[in-house]
Amino acid sequence: MYSSPDITIQNFWNDGTGHISCAFQAFGDQQRGYFYANQLDPLLVSQLIGTETTHGMPYTLNTQGYAGVNTSVAVASSSAWYILAKNGCNPFLSENFKDNLTNSDYSLENNSSKLKVFPNPFTTTVTINYQSGCNSKTLLNIFDSEGQKVKTIENATSQDGNYTFTWDGTAFQGKKVNTGIYLVQLLSGQHIENARVLYIKK
Repeated sequence: MYSSPDITIQNFWNDGTGHISCAFQAFGDQQRGYFYANQLDPLLVSQLIGTETTHGMPYTLNTQGYAGVNTSVAVASSSAWYILAKNGCNPFLSENFKDNLTNSDYSLENNSSKLKVFPNPFTTTVTINYQSGCNSKTLLNIFDSEGQKVKTIENATSQDGNYTFTWDGTAFQGKKVNTGIYLVQLLSGQHIENARVLYIKK
């Protein structure tokens, strides 16, 4: 699990383990893929970001061979590959998000993003803020990593085109969704804004 010419160093590279898991799953060996994904479970760490307790994956299991690595601090890359591995999603093979957006009835605009999502990742609720500069019909769709719509949120507060949504990690029937990466798609008039958010189920 550790790439080094020094074979006496026994280490565990969390990113690489996620890569291995996704590779096996992508090529049909689900059992071996989930085996490697499950090896990461005991390595999850909790940390406070602002007022939110978050969970994530550190860079490695120990510091031998990795100078300056803190095993008690989660990093984005390892955490993302852990989520992908646990959900059987290989980002290099998935076209679901792209296909779903291409089939939308709304036009895509390449404006700078005015969509803010925080905290990210989240465990309880996430706030989605959008500033459009004008009042217009605005709604929010949430898609899972397979491109399936899990929630539509139509109610938002608006003050001079400033829209605020909250999502509590539930699907249409109120059931909590699984840990994973979700696409936040905001539709305002003929404009689309997209953002990805990581939900970690407690």
